[in-house]
Amino acid sequence: MFNNFLKDYFFVFLTLSAFVFPAQVFAHASSESYANWLQDDKHIEVKFTIKLSDLNLLADFFEGEKMGWQERVASHIEDNIFLMASETPCTLKFGNALIKVAHGYFQYQNRFQCSSYENLKIINNAFFSWDKSHMHIARLTEKDGHIQEAIFLDSQRQWSSSENQLDISQTVSIPAFILLGFEHILSGWDHLAFLLALLLLCFANNSSWKTIALLVTGFTLGHSISLFLSMQQLLISDSLMVEAFIAWSILLLVFETRFQITPSQKYLAGFLLVAFFAYAFIGQVFLSSIFPILSLIGLLLFSLSYLYLGQRLQTKKSKVLLATLITSAFGFIHGLGFAGNLQTYQISQESVLPALFGFNVGVELGQILIIFIIFAVYKLVSKLFDEKYVTALNTALLLWLAFFSTFWFIERSFF
Repeated sequence: MFNNFLKDYFFVFLTLSAFVFPAQVFAHASSESYANWLQDDKHIEVKFTIKLSDLNLLADFFEGEKMGWQERVASHIEDNIFLMASETPCTLKFGNALIKVAHGYFQYQNRFQCSSYENLKIINNAFFSWDKSHMHIARLTEKDGHIQEAIFLDSQRQWSSSENQLDISQTVSIPAFILLGFEHILSGWDHLAFLLALLLLCFANNSSWKTIALLVTGFTLGHSISLFLSMQQLLISDSLMVEAFIAWSILLLVFETRFQITPSQKYLAGFLLVAFFAYAFIGQVFLSSIFPILSLIGLLLFSLSYLYLGQRLQTKKSKVLLATLITSAFGFIHGLGFAGNLQTYQISQESVLPALFGFNVGVELGQILIIFIIFAVYKLVSKLFDEKYVTALNTALLLWLAFFSTFWFIERSFF
């Protein structure tokens, strides 16, 4: 009993230590930006968009500037995007830029004046000097409705319309969106962490394959609904708040799993949550938080109620039902995160359904692959090692998940 008590307090210590974990640890995380170029008879309009969370990754590079942060970002974009027509530079309308910050995105909008509109070439150097892994996706809509897309990397910073890198003017390529969804789930560390936390909870409860399939189905149903609603513009969410909620969902699963393993220390769940949200309340006073006070109170009450209810339920059927409902709700939140990525492509209304289908299939294929790998590795370890080592592995994974999900929540909420 005393050893379990010490282990759980060690769990608490490492979780809370994430509050002071330096943000530079994630400086290697890749960033993305998007631009829509729209041509008409008089000019070419550009809308350059980047997530505020990605700007946080690049914040250190803007230190020392005298302008406000929005002006600094706009100035950087203006200095690093160029448009040419038939090898003749086009003129950017300085002083006419529109800057918009909403729903977790920063958007810069301006116009180029060109002497002609033949053989267009886009040159983009924005953010590459600070993040070598930065990726930029540009879409060019010509005045005849012809649409082309191009991907910019550090090694490939310019593109000509004559290259016709990706022509999407006629149809949406379902295989391309399947690949996009597959790559998105595999590159999203927070989504992968959630799947790992969900499976660890299933392992702690000795859940059957049927139960695991039911929970995964609930998660799939949840994010499919929110994806559809978001892409139909029926639901608008703030990307920063959604990403913070995703981190919180991981942490809540970690708490539940930990106290399935050591039920004698159930009170520590309440202690951890109260300490966690106490820090969040401090952020309202000393930092700039994206969460209103009432939202934080709601999160705290929901989390404590969920953990308490999970311990009070007696029958296996009722516990599985609660877990399925909660997993579906978490899937709904994660789907909003998926939608944020998909919406940046500004898909035409008639192409939403095939794009949504392809993207969702890609996400599901990625999920199945990850679940299969985790399950296979866990079963192999269980056969090769004694139970005490398997329990130690579970604890180590839970500590890792608690550490990073706490950091993600704090970083996405306040910085």
